[in-house]
Amino acid sequence: MNDASARSWKLERDAEGIAWLTLDKPGTSANVLSAGVLTELDEVLGALEQDRPRGAVLLSAKKSGFVAGADIKEFTGVRDEASGYQLIHRGQQVLNRLAAVPFPTVAAIHGFALGGGLELALACRYRVAVGDERLSLGLPEVLLGIHPGFGGTVRAVQVAGVRTAMEMMLTGKPLRAEKARAAGLIDRLVAESELRNAARELVLQPPAPHRAALTERLLSTRSSRRWQSAPRARTTLLPTPSSTCGRATVRMAAPPSRPRRVPSRTCSPPRPHAISCASSCCRMRSRAPAARAALTSGTCTSSALA
Repeated sequence: MNDASARSWKLERDAEGIAWLTLDKPGTSANVLSAGVLTELDEVLGALEQDRPRGAVLLSAKKSGFVAGADIKEFTGVRDEASGYQLIHRGQQVLNRLAAVPFPTVAAIHGFALGGGLELALACRYRVAVGDERLSLGLPEVLLGIHPGFGGTVRAVQVAGVRTAMEMMLTGKPLRAEKARAAGLIDRLVAESELRNAARELVLQPPAPHRAALTERLLSTRSSRRWQSAPRARTTLLPTPSSTCGRATVRMAAPPSRPRRVPSRTCSPPRPHAISCASSCCRMRSRAPAARAALTSGTCTSSALA
């Protein structure tokens, strides 16, 4: 790490007190967040905390884009739960440190910012990007059977809101320029020639950091999550007979109707048990065939109504 040519991060300070952190991982066409890259970034952040700049801008020297994600090759070294936890926890620690620095930070993005690359950008206070057709921001980890592990599950929700963040994480589909700006993932879209100037303006005149809309923040509250997971009453969706648009309506089951009362009658011809028959079996509301036959023939007995 002592050889400057072997380092991935290059730190420069300008006359305005802005620190420019340029990522250029040696020997690769695209930047990835390998363990070495994260370790270097941690060291650079430590130096900036000791000698605070006015702000810091993170950018890529690769023409292909910002950062493609974590180094997938390192996943093969995960042999057990402990090694997996160590890999993820290390990335979380570094990005948490970046998010907590006491000065403005800006991710200057061109091309792609995917997976760990977008998580790195979300750990910055602001994000400015080149608004062309190449811009692609996404969290495609689900396509590899994993999820964003460097804090993106939390920061994406805080910045873009529950619905946008969950769609990105569950489908792996990226957002392009205008949709990314509308979602709040990007603060400004500019031409490539204006990328550094836009980042400088955000450092020198920092606005309030973007947050998800109030409705989105309410969806992520504990009470809202409890309400969304509460058991619902069972309903049956049936098509409305008179409907011509094909919509379905909720139809509640009608309460059971009361059995129709059978008028009392006495047996004919009269029987010794006529009084008891008229007050009991002949007043039964049963529709059983045997009962109806008994009432018709006048041979009403309790066994016929059983």
